[in-house]
Amino acid sequence: MKSALRTLATALLGVISYAAVALAAPAVDFTGTVTDWNDGNNYTIGWSFTANQDLFVNSLGVYAAPDFNTGLRTFTQDHAVGIFDATNALVASTTVTNADSLTGFFRNHSLAAPVMLTAGSTYTIAAYMGADQMVFGTTGSTVNPLITYNASLYEVSNSLVFPTLLDGTTTVATGTFGPNMDVTPTPIPAAFWLLGSGLGMLGAARRKKMAQK
Repeated sequence: MKSALRTLATALLGVISYAAVALAAPAVDFTGTVTDWNDGNNYTIGWSFTANQDLFVNSLGVYAAPDFNTGLRTFTQDHAVGIFDATNALVASTTVTNADSLTGFFRNHSLAAPVMLTAGSTYTIAAYMGADQMVFGTTGSTVNPLITYNASLYEVSNSLVFPTLLDGTTTVATGTFGPNMDVTPTPIPAAFWLLGSGLGMLGAARRKKMAQK
């Protein structure tokens, strides 16, 4: 019984320690922007990516351009944002508003539950920008190692749609950005196997003790 408890305690410690270090991080990040723009048309702006391993999407975000007068990064409208799979099916979506917290250049809205994306699969994240500005060109750009950035996409639209038009850019530094997301790797399988093992041992020990009574 004591051995089972030690195994369970070790597993729990592993899971807790993992959760502490596996904090959500932006899929794409940058330290500066080049041009904020909107040409008067309504757009869905997006970019495609490939998951390098199984991962969780924890929140979806939308670029918030600075107000011309105040400099505050706010929206003129709410923004629908989502992730589409390779069949163009929506696998995650939410709405980002001015009530959502600002992290860097993006306002982010947490999903009700993390959505898992599969290693090797290609997805497209997109946001309906409407009358708000998006950013073209970034400085100090980085891509989370959990994904591979593929290309920027867009569609003239009046609502969130799957963007099909390539804007000719295949790097973050020259891409057009509206949406973003926070991601984490999936939990370490060994730690959860160990946790299950400990629970199984506890159950077996309890059954054996009850049988001896």
